[in-house]
Amino acid sequence: MALQIVNSWWSLVVRGLVAIIMVLITFAWPGITLTALVLVFGAYALIDGVMSLVGVWRAASAHERWAGLLIRASLELPRR
Repeated sequence: MALQIVNSWWSLVVRGLVAIIMVLITFAWPGITLTALVLVFGAYALIDGVMSLVGVWRAASAHERWAGLLIRASLELPRR
C-alpha cells in the first residue's frame, strides 16, 4: 500500500490544490452563493471518489489490500 501512495503522489497534490483553490475562491468572492459552493464541493467529492476507485483498481491488480479504498470511495461518491 505504501508503494501505491509513493507511485501516485500526484493524486494527493491534485486533491490538495483543488481544496486550496476552493478556499481561495470562497475568500475572494464572499458573496458567492451557498448553492455554488455546494456544487463545487460536490464536483470535488465526485472527482475524489473516482480517484479512490482508480486506486482500488490498481491495488487489486497489484494483489494488494484494496477494501479500505473501496469503502472510502463509496462514502465519497454522491447518492441520489
